[in-house]
Amino acid sequence: MVASHMRTAFSVPDSRLYIRSGYPSEPFLAEAASRQMYLYMRDSPNTMISILKNNLDHGLIDLGQRGEVVMRVLLRKAYMEAIVAEQGSQGPQPNFSKGCSFLQFLKALFADRHHDRILKATPENGVEEHTLEDAFKDAVVRFTHFVKAVDDTVVKTEAMEAGFMRGSAFICHNRQKDVDIIIPVLLDKDDTVAESSMSALLIQVKRRK
Repeated sequence: MVASHMRTAFSVPDSRLYIRSGYPSEPFLAEAASRQMYLYMRDSPNTMISILKNNLDHGLIDLGQRGEVVMRVLLRKAYMEAIVAEQGSQGPQPNFSKGCSFLQFLKALFADRHHDRILKATPENGVEEHTLEDAFKDAVVRFTHFVKAVDDTVVKTEAMEAGFMRGSAFICHNRQKDVDIIIPVLLDKDDTVAESSMSALLIQVKRRK
């Protein structure tokens, strides 16, 4: 199982009766998977959706997790499209670990008719008059995979720094209120990656009533 499914063996006791293993955050493997996924989607754009639908139809994914799984597919698809839009689709495969403009990512995530409304949005508190487009014009997102959190420590800028460095977004733990998925955002592409230069895109997933 470890050899065939790229699972990492953490330790083996002297008795050798069992192996402690798991799937930790692995940036190199995530980049390789992203490039392979890109090839599949280039030839058949609905590949990811078809695979997900098949698993949903056969009950492989628990009902309570379906919304979040679908959202993660949409986020990854938008991220990959944003990367291709910035790096181009000709020549070598795109480098998905390089990251992309936060605004380009939002444009890929939402239909064209919503772009102006989103980019021209201003804070509801009225303190700042800058639009979202102005405030995040130099911001960058970078995530090739998702990491499941075990507690609420990921809802901090310290975790955003670590996530951005490893190219990972976060799936919040099952008891986390109000937020289901967190994507680290570097506010200025020219800044050094540090806690003080990080923000986040917080996403809540709800079932349609």
